[in-house]
Amino acid sequence: MRKEQLLNLLGPDARRAFDNARRLARAKGGVLSPLHLLVALIEDFSPASSDKDGERAELLAMVSEALSDRYSEAADSITVSKETQTMLAEAGRIALSEGSETVLPIHLLRAALATATASEAIRDGEEFGRRAGRLLAAGIRAASGP
Repeated sequence: MRKEQLLNLLGPDARRAFDNARRLARAKGGVLSPLHLLVALIEDFSPASSDKDGERAELLAMVSEALSDRYSEAADSITVSKETQTMLAEAGRIALSEGSETVLPIHLLRAALATATASEAIRDGEEFGRRAGRLLAAGIRAASGP
């Protein structure tokens, strides 16, 4: 799939996370990676105001540190890595397999965590994924109201 086709699969919330990851990629490295998306997802969909037990801060610190270790310099432009393009296609496959016509943030999270970059960068990725998934679900529920 071409990049434009992949982006058209994204629902509004997933697109917002992708756009925020692009801004982050410009500030850190110039290459949009799955780590940029993980940071954007946690920042966007888990409000700091609801982080009473510090879980959001802990997860954000873990993935932000991994991101800074790999991508520290600002860039004038960005590229979307092949791995990230493959990850977006995988998020689309996950969405379709779950009966969704568009990619949701949770699909991006699952696909990003399955990448080699995330596996190398995040210790105990399975536990990180469970915790981040809970945060995203709670944040999306809170944003959509009662």
